[in-house]
Amino acid sequence: MHFVTRTRLAACAAAVLLAGCQSASHHAVPGNSGPGTTPHSGGGRSVAAAEADNGHTISVAVGDVVVLALHSTYWQVVPLAPGAALRATGPASVAASRSTGCPPGQGCGTVTASFQAVASGRVVITASRSSCGEALRCTGAAGSYRLSVVIT
Repeated sequence: MHFVTRTRLAACAAAVLLAGCQSASHHAVPGNSGPGTTPHSGGGRSVAAAEADNGHTISVAVGDVVVLALHSTYWQVVPLAPGAALRATGPASVAASRSTGCPPGQGCGTVTASFQAVASGRVVITASRSSCGEALRCTGAAGSYRLSVVIT
C-alpha cells in the first residue's frame, strides 16, 4: 500500500511540474484561466490531461496546448495524422521516476506529449501499452488511452 501511495505522490509531483495535478476535464472556457489550465507562452492556454481523462472529450481553442502526461513509462503515444487540427510540439518524452521505492520493471515515471491546436476541428489522441508492470500483460482497457479534443 505504501508503494502505491509513494507512486501516486511521485506521479502527482511530476504532473505539478508539467501542468498541475488537475485533469483537463476541469479546465475553464477558452480565454479564461482556471483549474487545470495555465497561460502558455504562445498566447493560448496549457491544458493538462492524464489517465483520469481517458475516454473523455475536452474543448480547447486554436493556440492552446494540450499536455498529456501518462503515469507509466510503458505508454506509447500514437502520432497524429499529418494535417490534423492538433500538431505535436515535439516527440513524446519519457521521464523515469527517481523514487527509491520503485522496483525495477514497474514502469514508474511518466510519458509526456504536447500538442498545439492549430485549426478548428476534432482530433483523437491515443496511446497504448502492452505491459502494465514487470511481466504483467495489460488486459482489457488498461492498455489503451483515448482522448477526444474539440478545437474551436
